[in-house]
Amino acid sequence: MEDGGPVIEEREHVDGLFTILSCLYAFGVDDFVPWLEVLDLDGHKRISEGDDILDILINLKNSENEPLLSIREIKALMVNAAEWAMAEMINQLDLLAKACEELDRVVGKNSTGRRGCPGIVLGSTMSTILLARLIQGFSWKSPHGTDNIDLAESSGDDGALAKPLIAHATPRLDLQIYSQLMGN
Repeated sequence: MEDGGPVIEEREHVDGLFTILSCLYAFGVDDFVPWLEVLDLDGHKRISEGDDILDILINLKNSENEPLLSIREIKALMVNAAEWAMAEMINQLDLLAKACEELDRVVGKNSTGRRGCPGIVLGSTMSTILLARLIQGFSWKSPHGTDNIDLAESSGDDGALAKPLIAHATPRLDLQIYSQLMGN
């Protein structure tokens, strides 16, 4: 805009992000009274028909029924989500240990949807596998000299960490497995 304010695309982008957040962190009556779920009193079923967050991001539309987020924006949000998840688990080692135990017990268990675009399954699966392999393959700790990963958000509207995730990773599986993965 001429006055330096946000243009329509920026407003729609922010509105879409708030729509997602309202679904993720909203109080749902049907969480406490399950038989009310079919009535969709909160309107969340109508908004979040997808099986996962990637479905929601891809299916968000603006007022003209055009995609609200570009593929580049969706990829950035997914990478940021993986980075935030790793940072949070490194800060809470009990969560990281629980994730490792579950991955060791049930590797490859995945439930992703496939509405509208066949790439949704691939994108969801790749994001899940990336995080799962990082958790299962390595023991993670904060860098030497720090107690926690700084979880401050960047000043931009990209949802990234303010500082890139830097962590100390050590192999937790048999070293022969890493050699096989590298083709040696």
